[in-house]
Amino acid sequence: MIAERLPELAAMTREEKWEVMVELEEELHHSQHSQDDPETAAAIKELLEVRMAHFRAHPETARPWEEVRAGLKTRFEAWKADRENA
Repeated sequence: MIAERLPELAAMTREEKWEVMVELEEELHHSQHSQDDPETAAAIKELLEVRMAHFRAHPETARPWEEVRAGLKTRFEAWKADRENA
């Protein structure tokens, strides 16, 4: 396990571990979908514009970050439990 190779992870709080997880996910996502690719950059821009237009038209559908993060955390913990039980 990675945690065995990086003992400082064991000393981190649960919140710090979540921050590391989010940062790693963002880094992986960015490296997978490099903005250097004009086609990818255009697709990302279009998606953001569509989502922003939807938000402006229907602001009541937006959710606070805390709610989104809690949902992600729940999904991650369920995924993790499934992997451990497999």
